[in-house]
Amino acid sequence: MVERIGLTRVGVVIFLLLTVLLTACEIPTRPTEICDWLNMPNFEFVSPASFSVIDDLRPTITWAIDPASTCVPSEYRIQVWSSMNYPPGASAGYFLLGGTATNEQFEWPSDAPDLLPGHSYYVYVNEVGLRDGELYEGGGIFGYFSTGPLCSDSDTLSAPSLRWPPDNWRLDPNASMDFEWGNDMTCWPDDHYTIEISKFHDFRDPIIENADLPLEHMWLYSFMNIGWENCTTYFWHVKANMAGSESEPWSETRSFITQPGDLFCPPDLGYPEIPPELFVPPSVRLLVEANCRSGPTMDYPVVRVLHQGEEYPLVGRSQDGLTWVIGLVDIDDDITWTPEEIRENGCWVNGELGEVLGDVSLVQLMDPDPPHSPLVPTPTSIPFNCAQYNADQKACSAQPACKWDPNGSPNSPCVNK
Repeated sequence: MVERIGLTRVGVVIFLLLTVLLTACEIPTRPTEICDWLNMPNFEFVSPASFSVIDDLRPTITWAIDPASTCVPSEYRIQVWSSMNYPPGASAGYFLLGGTATNEQFEWPSDAPDLLPGHSYYVYVNEVGLRDGELYEGGGIFGYFSTGPLCSDSDTLSAPSLRWPPDNWRLDPNASMDFEWGNDMTCWPDDHYTIEISKFHDFRDPIIENADLPLEHMWLYSFMNIGWENCTTYFWHVKANMAGSESEPWSETRSFITQPGDLFCPPDLGYPEIPPELFVPPSVRLLVEANCRSGPTMDYPVVRVLHQGEEYPLVGRSQDGLTWVIGLVDIDDDITWTPEEIRENGCWVNGELGEVLGDVSLVQLMDPDPPHSPLVPTPTSIPFNCAQYNADQKACSAQPACKWDPNGSPNSPCVNK
């Protein structure tokens, strides 16, 4: 009995001490009063951290309000997008999901799809408060993150896809100018991105504000006024970087026009011309022997067999940028061939099999004729010159388009098949 009484007295003493300490510390509790929509508390993202790379494809989104706040929002409204900026009329394609939360946490809905690896996302959280007794949206915050994994040495980087601004868009140089691009791979570049902006479509004298600031894990960059010229056409493109490599492909090239809000610029400024002495016509030099076809895939017939070291004018490229359209003859150094000229004097070759030379900024995007179209030339429409192998029977027989005919002309035994 004595021991029990002693323990009871000790417990009472501990309880009294805790009561005194808690009262002295005045541990704050979460406010219960609903904020007026004009007096919302400040809050910030916690996770995923801004511009971080995460491996969770169903992340829980959290944020924190100012601990000194005396009220709380009635609820939060959450939206998840795959782009912060998007072309006009295309917003539906970038919205992923929406939801609400009554505290500072939003768990990924069970019926929502997983995020894609190697992609960028942004989250918008909006506070909801009272306005004349009814719920009304107040302030909001943005969060940005990317999904991994990081690319490795075995991954081949593809060109980024440009999102904003649209081509030939007009931007106010006195305001913040946002440039956004997407990553179309299933991994995230392990180094950073490089963005180039120039008044010339060959990117001479580029404006690179971020020269010493690697765009690590970023797909969105904002330029303030860095000396833009009004009513001027600028060109921009982006590429991803892998540590130790310098061969990553650039994105397509887009242009924009600087037009302040209070200034009228001509409706069509055109492109600044490159001085003739600086312009190098684009061409493709073959790195290996390659089939050149009447279209960009193996569904199209071979028009000519190209050989290592041969060089041809570059007159177009496929929409995905993976296949080059070359001219088999020169047409007055013109790089803007018509579809008819392509059918008669051109063909398509895998971009990985050739080295691109010269200025490619004006190379046009092209769509092929359907396979087996009557307008598609056959291999005999542009014969390969087998006569160059007349002195070497072995070399002649090794060419897919040639055969050795000892019964033919004594001076031309190597003929086309």
